[in-house]
Amino acid sequence: MQPLLALCLIAKNEEAAILCTLESFAAACDLAVVVDTGSTDRTREIVRGFAPRDGFAVCLTSSKWVDYATARNAALDEHALIATRAKWTISASVDEVVGGDIQSARAFLAEYDGPEEALLVEVRTAEGTFPFPRALRTGSAWRFEGEVHEQPIYATDREKQASVQIPGIWIEHSATDRERRARRLRDLDLPALTHAVHTWRDNPAERSRMAILLASTHEYIAAEASAGGDVHESSAHQFAALGWFAVVAHDDAAPAEARQRATWKYLNVAEPIGVYLPHETVARLRPVCETTSDPAPHF
Repeated sequence: MQPLLALCLIAKNEEAAILCTLESFAAACDLAVVVDTGSTDRTREIVRGFAPRDGFAVCLTSSKWVDYATARNAALDEHALIATRAKWTISASVDEVVGGDIQSARAFLAEYDGPEEALLVEVRTAEGTFPFPRALRTGSAWRFEGEVHEQPIYATDREKQASVQIPGIWIEHSATDRERRARRLRDLDLPALTHAVHTWRDNPAERSRMAILLASTHEYIAAEASAGGDVHESSAHQFAALGWFAVVAHDDAAPAEARQRATWKYLNVAEPIGVYLPHETVARLRPVCETTSDPAPHF
């Protein structure tokens, strides 16, 4: 009999958290596909040894880190190739657990014969609760896109939206501890965003958006390092952030909104930390910055 549901998970250096996630989703899933993107701790050992019950299959594979969408799709592709592939996959992060009426949700999936190939799952976060297309039919045209904040997109109709929600269950996205969040941003987000800036070099709008996210990520890591007393790392990331804000601020091809966001940061953050700005630079950029509050996006 074909398994019903597979967990697709990506991980790097998650020895402290991955067992809790695997144990939680094992109650809902028949197998797990874990894509390791370069762990140097005990993550791979923990995954290999995970056997919650007889018949639960675990497939551990490796993939070079590029970005989140690439890793998610690698998990989907690996699952589609293994002999015990399930009818549906559910994608999750290591800081998530599943809750609710698991058996009712499995019964719904087993009986569902509608046309939808992406199903919504309730996701609970500190910011609120919302439905998100987490369950994908194996081998469907749904693929992940996005260097960060990835989401499933239907290959032949980018406007297509999931509309059917699996009842009874939810995925709880736990508040990531500050050390783990900083490590994830440093080890995963920074390389992904740096790669994205160069990937989108011929698209000014996407290039500037990725550069601002990259600068904001450096800025967050700098703040965390400063709170932890690491002056050297804080300074390195703060100056890297300013550099990327400057790139967008000086990019005449960038959209006006992106230049405005970057210029605000460049002009209002550089001076307080002692970066000298020539009068000519300030005179050229000040007219671009028309707001008095920080318009930079949160991430």
